[in-house]
Amino acid sequence: MLHNDIPTLAQVEALANAQGGWRVSLYLTSGVTAQEAEIARIALKDETKAAVTELEAAGVTAREVAAIREHLDDIIDDAVFWAAQSRSLAVFVDAERAVTFRLPNRLTPHVAVADRYLVKPLLRALSFPQAAHVLTLSQTDIRLLAITPDDKPRRVDASDLPEDFEAAVRHHFHAGQTVAGRMQGEEGEKTRLRQFARIVDRGVRAAIGGSQLPVILAASEPLDGIFRSVSTLPQLAEQGIPGNPESHTDAQLGDAAREILDGLYAAELTNIAAAVSANSSAGKSATDLSELAHAAAFGAIDTLVVDMDATHPGSVNDATGDVTFADGNAALGVVDDIVRLALASGARVIAVRAGEVPGGGEAAAILRYAV
Repeated sequence: MLHNDIPTLAQVEALANAQGGWRVSLYLTSGVTAQEAEIARIALKDETKAAVTELEAAGVTAREVAAIREHLDDIIDDAVFWAAQSRSLAVFVDAERAVTFRLPNRLTPHVAVADRYLVKPLLRALSFPQAAHVLTLSQTDIRLLAITPDDKPRRVDASDLPEDFEAAVRHHFHAGQTVAGRMQGEEGEKTRLRQFARIVDRGVRAAIGGSQLPVILAASEPLDGIFRSVSTLPQLAEQGIPGNPESHTDAQLGDAAREILDGLYAAELTNIAAAVSANSSAGKSATDLSELAHAAAFGAIDTLVVDMDATHPGSVNDATGDVTFADGNAALGVVDDIVRLALASGARVIAVRAGEVPGGGEAAAILRYAV
């Protein structure tokens, strides 16, 4: 089983804005088996040596280097920690503390030594969380499942959901009373199903609270169409899991849901790319790094898409947005500063892989207003 510590957006923002002293960001591939975890532990040893070498070459004081190394050695020697891993590991350390996140997505191994943390790859887990709720709906089978990237589907405790259609009818109609007065036959049955769907809809909303995760419906007709016609769930996914849900195990529903999520995220990126193109003539989108930097500095970015592995040497002036490009290699660069400034202004930042950025560059954005 994967053991994840996915950061919150607030935690990512705190890391992005941390300043002062020297900071080391390490990303490495891990795994859930004992062999994979041991390989990852050895890799962290190697990355620690590389980071220490860079710190010493940069003239960092011996005291600060020793403090950073001690934090990393503590992680390397923590047997309990290595017994529960996920697919990737991110480590952020300075002289004062170390923070780790075990992540379900595969990240490119990387060591960054700078005055700030490298957070772009960390945003990948927040961009596409591979999480959802699945609602199975038939007259005899109502389940609400929580789908996560790291574990088997979990049934959500939903006390406001009826056990089945008959239980809903018994609870909400007086014994012997027909629906809508004397409505009988097929029309009466459809009315009863609509009422049943509304009861389920209210129960789901109560169970998931303020969650914005997609809700994926597993139902056959006519309940699929009836539920969609009455549901007030704004996050109800257009695509559902077809067929009789009673024939699907929780695990099968989880697999089907993850395929739908992949499609949702692909469609989202397509829509963002279309918006970047459509808003270009009005000056409300940008793909050029200098334009993006100015937009980020003035809080104009609404949605930012970045190549999580791209590093363009240079820096951005926080006050003016002016870019100073540099030659050679750098642990952090222009794109990282754009990400940091965009996060500070409440922009949504989506980390993608090379080739998925609209326009094919290192970053692209939809702007709140022209800059």
